[in-house]
Amino acid sequence: MTVRLSERIKQHLTKEYGLAPEDVDLVYAASVESLKQNIQDLETFLQASHESAAQTAHGMKGNLLNMGLPELAQRAKEIEEDAKKGNLTCLEPKFLEIKEQLAEVL
Repeated sequence: MTVRLSERIKQHLTKEYGLAPEDVDLVYAASVESLKQNIQDLETFLQASHESAAQTAHGMKGNLLNMGLPELAQRAKEIEEDAKKGNLTCLEPKFLEIKEQLAEVL
């Protein structure tokens, strides 16, 4: 049985941070809003500024790690590193992969 992404994140927040259920819901909601902003910013920056894309990907990486999603954080790290190198051509597929996998919670 596959656990929904939203439940997986909430379980992580409970286990790792010892949050009460009502606090888990607040942190979860704030994290999702932050990810939505990261996604929107990264979509913009992928077309314009590799430095801004790198900064946004770095923030997204941290948010994903805090949410217990290390596999997606690794993809964000790859975007960050590629953007720092100015290699913008390979960023979009990685970004779309993250966005697709987060669709349930966005």
